[in-house]
Amino acid sequence: AAVELTIEGAQFVPIELSENDIATIVRQPFVAGSSDGWVTEHGHGAGSPPRSYGAFVRRLERYVKQRELHTLPEAVQRITALPAEILGLRDRGRIDAGYAADLVIFDLEGLHDRA
Repeated sequence: AAVELTIEGAQFVPIELSENDIATIVRQPFVAGSSDGWVTEHGHGAGSPPRSYGAFVRRLERYVKQRELHTLPEAVQRITALPAEILGLRDRGRIDAGYAADLVIFDLEGLHDRA
């Protein structure tokens, strides 16, 4: 049903999990951070849902700062190196010679999920 709604143009298909269920899932060592959002060119389509931009800030704020389920290095690894490894992106996900990289410098205390 969710796939059919997406094909028909739905931007949000609610799937209900409790915060405790999510915390149990997030703790697993093989669970990478991701967003199921997308970005469209300005002026085309229905636009991008806020989670496209806010998923990673939410993960850092909620599971590092508030609930302390991960250390900051663990959380960063789960949203960079682990997804790259899962997807087979051999030159992504790490800061190393020969790797493509976009660096983000942030203040963890200044991060706030607004999506």
